[in-house]
Amino acid sequence: MRTTSIAALLLAVPLTGCFDSGNAVAVTSSPTLVGVDPADFLGTLPCIDAPGAPRRYVVTLTAEAVPGEDASAPFTHPSSPPSDCNHQVTFGYVTPGRRYTAQVDVYDSADVTPLASGSPVMLSSRGQPVSPSWSTRCGDPQVAPGARPAISVGSRTVFVQPCGPLIDQRTETPPTGLQVSLEALQGGLVCAGEVPDEAAIARFRLSLTGDSRAAEATCGARTLALTELSPGVRHELTLHALGPEGDVRYHTECSGVTADKLILPASCAPLTAGGAGGTGGTGGTSGAAGAGGTGGTSGAAGAAGTGGTAGVGGTGGTAGAGGVAGTGGAAGAGGVGGAAGTGGAAGSAGAGGASGTGGTAGAGGTAG
Repeated sequence: MRTTSIAALLLAVPLTGCFDSGNAVAVTSSPTLVGVDPADFLGTLPCIDAPGAPRRYVVTLTAEAVPGEDASAPFTHPSSPPSDCNHQVTFGYVTPGRRYTAQVDVYDSADVTPLASGSPVMLSSRGQPVSPSWSTRCGDPQVAPGARPAISVGSRTVFVQPCGPLIDQRTETPPTGLQVSLEALQGGLVCAGEVPDEAAIARFRLSLTGDSRAAEATCGARTLALTELSPGVRHELTLHALGPEGDVRYHTECSGVTADKLILPASCAPLTAGGAGGTGGTGGTSGAAGAGGTGGTSGAAGAAGTGGTAGVGGTGGTAGAGGVAGTGGAAGAGGVGGAAGTGGAAGSAGAGGASGTGGTAGAGGTAG
């Protein structure tokens, strides 16, 4: 028994098939294998190339002692190499009928290499020890209520499950946020300074819709993240590509759902030329016309006020009506319509004043 276990063969290959829930799930296969499936321990954590997300995991399989057999002591197999968290890991040269549990160490970096073949100790590319970001055990009733070791079956593959919740062991955790791939969005657009181009981009600004929070990155950066966002919420973002003078040359809308202590990718529409349209203000209100004098030879009626100037996208104000002349007086002229703002409608001209007895009617107002 012991000699067979020492000659354990590690396989880190993707498997296919249908799996049922339970402690030992059998999948038809010619070799006798015991494995661990990331779907059984990752939970809601996404296995993606993003800051703070799981990237690699290492499994250490243990053959548990057989109750009532003193000679059958627990035996720990050599650990698996770091494996992509989208792939299952299986161990060969296991003993049919033997019970197995598994220790799982998960890393939020792909830059991990074992100290030696079969070692659970991981090093970075610089030779520095790397601690697991999360860890758990599978098939262990002490960490997963109701769990029990998986029993190996000849010429079958069984998976050690269920697994306990992942325990976060990170001393420093990334903030909660969303990031966009500037590299993918920029496409063939050039950065300012590379070549003379009126459409060249100097920097990008990512802002939270309806909020003042924003982040910037120079043209040429691969990604841009907006952090300190509430977890578990869908956020709407706006990305602006700015020229050297800060003018908006391109823009797009992005969105994504955040997860606690992760910076996840947001989905964005392609960049389009120009900035996003704003909403104009309301045009000002014109002043009231003065009233003409009464009796005798009246003075001229008061002039109507000028319509207010509209804000961006607003409607020009309506000019006041010309004053009503007294007896024999000349009616006041109609006011000037308000000037339209950018994208706004011109204001209405004021009405000509009404003539008094024997007086002359005022002229019609001028449209804005």
